[in-house]
Amino acid sequence: MKTLKMAKKRRYERYIFLILFFVFLILFIFILFLIPKESKSFDITLNVGEKIGVEINNSALKFGTVIPGSESVKKVFIDNNHDYPIKAKIKYDGSVSPFLNVEPSIEINAGQNYTLPIIMIVPLNASYGNYSGKLKIYFFKL
Repeated sequence: MKTLKMAKKRRYERYIFLILFFVFLILFIFILFLIPKESKSFDITLNVGEKIGVEINNSALKFGTVIPGSESVKKVFIDNNHDYPIKAKIKYDGSVSPFLNVEPSIEINAGQNYTLPIIMIVPLNASYGNYSGKLKIYFFKL
């Protein structure tokens, strides 16, 4: 009788061990691949008006004044200084979102760099005014 209870207890302990092992394995995979290793954020500003205006800034994406029916391009330089490939996922929000044209994700090999074009397309029917938002780039290990 005791040996039967002991066998059931051991089997129960093995099941608990296997469940805990798989839970920790799933958490490890989640941390390794699904949580960004790094992120960068840029403020975006745009003025839609009748005269072209240029604004230069290295820490934000300031498009200045853009005439309806035209476009403007800024570039973000991304360096992969890691010894493994990365995936960059690009997200943006704010009132400037309808005008933005950006690749949603890119892959960059180890030691390589990439120039990401941020294209602002202002349609002919755009209302004059100031628009703003944020561009966020999340970096994941591949």
